[in-house]
Amino acid sequence: MGDSNKVYTAEDVLLGKKDPGDSTIIVGGGLFEEIQNEVPETYLLGDAKKVQNIMYAIWDAYEVVRTISIIITLFS
Repeated sequence: MGDSNKVYTAEDVLLGKKDPGDSTIIVGGGLFEEIQNEVPETYLLGDAKKVQNIMYAIWDAYEVVRTISIIITLFS
């Protein structure tokens, strides 16, 4: 399995085992504040941001993907 298929945890980034620029991280359990200082683009979504219904979580995710897509398009 190549490096691009490996899953890295928040702990891997915090411990320096993986460059945060090359990682996608799903964080739970209150690690957001720690990761936020280590990873340039960090997003808090869904109930972790504010407890609401599922539609708000989906909308949060949509907005993040849309923002990332715009950035990629601008710099491609």
